Amino acid sequence: MKFNYFWRQVETGDANKIEFIRGGEKFLLVLGWLHILVMCIFSVWAIFEWIPLVQNQISYSLRLNDYRRAGFWYFVGGLPMTIILERLMLGVWLVFGRVSIIIDKTSGRITKDYRVRSFSLYTRSYQTGTLSSISFHRIGDVRRILLLSALYLHQKNDTPRKLLLAPKKYQKEGRAMAGQIADFLGIPGPAD
Repeated sequence: MKFNYFWRQVETGDANKIEFIRGGEKFLLVLGWLHILVMCIFSVWAIFEWIPLVQNQISYSLRLNDYRRAGFWYFVGGLPMTIILERLMLGVWLVFGRVSIIIDKTSGRITKDYRVRSFSLYTRSYQTGTLSSISFHRIGDVRRILLLSALYLHQKNDTPRKLLLAPKKYQKEGRAMAGQIADFLGIPGPAD
């Protein structure tokens, strides 16, 4: 089953395991490479134009013993490089990043894994034996203007755990994914 919100089910070859992956789609690849290209061009500008300007302003302010202005230029001078680094990391994540959700009946756990290629950045596991139900509903208070819904794993002690988010536009696909996980585990799923 393919979901529009970039989630797709992957064939595992094991009847006791299902896996959903998000990442690597053509739109994300193009967007990621565009981020990387623009940030490389922007970093050349920053190295040859911005950094010399900031160095001249800091040295001029220090010669005048105006430490407040020197501190201001020191702070402002680092902002473009921070933005470049942030956008470059976002581009690398869009090109090489993957999020996978693996539901394994044999080991009795649900694993959510964030990875860049084969390097795992963060993994979170949930025991399926303590689950009482799965729900899919809006995040937070109804009066808020949040356009996100979430798939929640409800444990027997009434502790909800958020597994994934879906924008309002893709609530139908998110609800279908929650229903498929609930059917696979044999527990109550989201009400229609």
